[in-house]
Amino acid sequence: MLTSLAALLVVLQLPSVGSPTGAGVQSAAYASDGRLALAIDGDLWVQRSARDTTHWVQITSGAAWDREPVWSADGESLIFVSDRAGGSHLFRVHVDGSGAKGTPEQVTTADDWEAEPAVAPDGAIIFVRGRGATARLWVRSPEGTERRLTKQKSAAERWPSLSRDGERVAYVSETEEGSRLHVHWLEGDSDRVIVSDRAAEHPAWSPSGDRIAFGTRSG
Repeated sequence: MLTSLAALLVVLQLPSVGSPTGAGVQSAAYASDGRLALAIDGDLWVQRSARDTTHWVQITSGAAWDREPVWSADGESLIFVSDRAGGSHLFRVHVDGSGAKGTPEQVTTADDWEAEPAVAPDGAIIFVRGRGATARLWVRSPEGTERRLTKQKSAAERWPSLSRDGERVAYVSETEEGSRLHVHWLEGDSDRVIVSDRAAEHPAWSPSGDRIAFGTRSG
């Protein structure tokens, strides 16, 4: 984790032509081949290649606020969140070393707020639909069907994070009693609370899938 953050800071300080300015950097996401994607002041940027960390390609532009990019398993597209259709919805854009291949296509179209995507190896997308107390985890299959992922009735659900094998989702539920970090098994819908004694947020799996890192608001 510290090595990745240090590398990110070094990349953003390089003054090479074609590099983003580094202002308003959010949502760092690595592809399977090592390329880094960033959201910067409402636009998406991608490293030209994993070996060329000094040159970047701007993927989206314009008045829309694009954010929260995540890579497909094959590294050929980004799923991201945008207000370009009004509200907040998921979009997909295909990318290569020269930039975007075509215009972004809208993936979700519900009337509700949608954000915080995570992409499984088979192309399924786990995301949050709703805001505040109504936020719930949903899953969109590669074929385009959507369903609620979890069965909780009263807890807001945030920050889904998929294990590398695509079999488990870590997420946080929030109620008036506090936050709980869960692991949800996609096969069989088993759900287990693994942390309940601190205000966990933003879980992230280790590559081997045997540990979860998370932030906390409670120190």
